[in-house]
Amino acid sequence: RQRRAWIKKYGNLVARGGDYPPAVLRVHPAATLRDVLVDERAVVPNFIPTFLLFPENHPAHIAFLKERKVLGLLQPKQQE
Repeated sequence: RQRRAWIKKYGNLVARGGDYPPAVLRVHPAATLRDVLVDERAVVPNFIPTFLLFPENHPAHIAFLKERKVLGLLQPKQQE
């Protein structure tokens, strides 16, 4: 019964529940890898971050952002 309900809701058994496509955190080019890994918006248990690089004014960048929820822009931290 649960399998049928899942298939009815998501289309097949491999589909993920929740937000899909996943949300995106935009990263400033000057931000370090440490900045990304310790940011609370990027911390997900048992997950390795994936970085996709697009030029800002490229049509693929605009289409990519239209499909996904943007969590914000990660700015670089000031070095002490």
